[in-house]
Amino acid sequence: MGHVRSIRWTDEGWPLVMPERYGAVPSVAIKEEELVGEWEHINMGYNYQKQFTSVSLKLNSSNISEGALTGSWNFDATKQTVTVGGVKLYLQREVDWEISPRKLTIVYAGYSSDGKTTYWGKKIVN
Repeated sequence: MGHVRSIRWTDEGWPLVMPERYGAVPSVAIKEEELVGEWEHINMGYNYQKQFTSVSLKLNSSNISEGALTGSWNFDATKQTVTVGGVKLYLQREVDWEISPRKLTIVYAGYSSDGKTTYWGKKIVN
């Protein structure tokens, strides 16, 4: 099994490597109601000799987020992005490789507003 990851490009032309290994998942548009729920969110910023772990991010049906990114959230179906607390996250369907049996999930990647930190996330599949 390879470790090839897909790349999304931001509106500004910067590459974003998606968090899960590429699994040839069919390209099916993501709907807003699929975003509601709990996500694993990880801050990929640099901090000397420190490894970050994921923290919870919850998107609720009233478009408010809790946890790692707080504030309101809104979805752009055309661009397949969600903006949470002012941070634009680029969405994609991928395989959740950490569960057995493997299932499809939704992942995201995005940059902080200053461009110095990358965020990765994965929707928790039940």
